Amino acid sequence: MQTIRRRLFLFAAISTVGMAAFFWCFLQKRLVLLWTPAILGILSLGALMWEYRKYKTAILIKENKIMHIQTATIEEATTEGATKVLTSGGIEVYISCFGILLDTKVIRFNMDGIHLTSVEIGHESINLSYGREKKSQTVCILHGAVGSEELENLMKRFRYETGIVPALKDE
Repeated sequence: MQTIRRRLFLFAAISTVGMAAFFWCFLQKRLVLLWTPAILGILSLGALMWEYRKYKTAILIKENKIMHIQTATIEEATTEGATKVLTSGGIEVYISCFGILLDTKVIRFNMDGIHLTSVEIGHESINLSYGREKKSQTVCILHGAVGSEELENLMKRFRYETGIVPALKDE
């Protein structure tokens, strides 16, 4: 999420510089150089809009999460017995009824004609199939071993949030 936000600010800065350079060239009547900042500004503005759409979808996924998987954390223990999380490493995965956020990759479904078609939940992984009518993709996410009660709650939550009855996967 932070990486997406950084890219958003980078494209905004490049767009601003490109447009400022365009207006400077226009005011200085340097018509030969006018096209370079214009193209830079337009391309970075397009990338900014693309990244902003990705950022808004990532926020939507994160706010409506069904499941959050954090692959690694570094904890510090004190002599009093309290633990404090210092940093997190690895990839954070958020699954919601709107899509999946895999660190910086956003997989959207139930938007723009892309539908979640099936969910298979096992004790160690989740398979999510999504796509359009003719093309389908499946994502397998490892979530670690969970107990039967936790698995039942997860299946109920997926059924409630997505409207799709998850299948129990034999592993």
